[in-house]
Amino acid sequence: MASRKNWKRRCGVDLADDLDVLLAKLCVGQGFCNLLTGAELLRGRDFLTADAFASRVLEAEGMNPEHETAHRRALARRFAERYGPSVSAASWTPADIRAVT
Repeated sequence: MASRKNWKRRCGVDLADDLDVLLAKLCVGQGFCNLLTGAELLRGRDFLTADAFASRVLEAEGMNPEHETAHRRALARRFAERYGPSVSAASWTPADIRAVT
């Protein structure tokens, strides 16, 4: 298993893979473990927002994002810490990962 320092800096080869890294971090660190993948999050989208990410994670957990506002904000914040308010697969590179993730 990667050291904690490397885990924080680990990134994917493309955005879908990098979203998988973030989803794995959410599973290990916060218990949001589901079958959602980065590829599914990006399917049919030009970009992904922090709020859309949070909603999809909660839906994958069987929760209603409209009722789980605290979780929704926390998940959106984790996404934004890593990517900013939104991210596009067309323009993303590993160098775009923010240092705080």
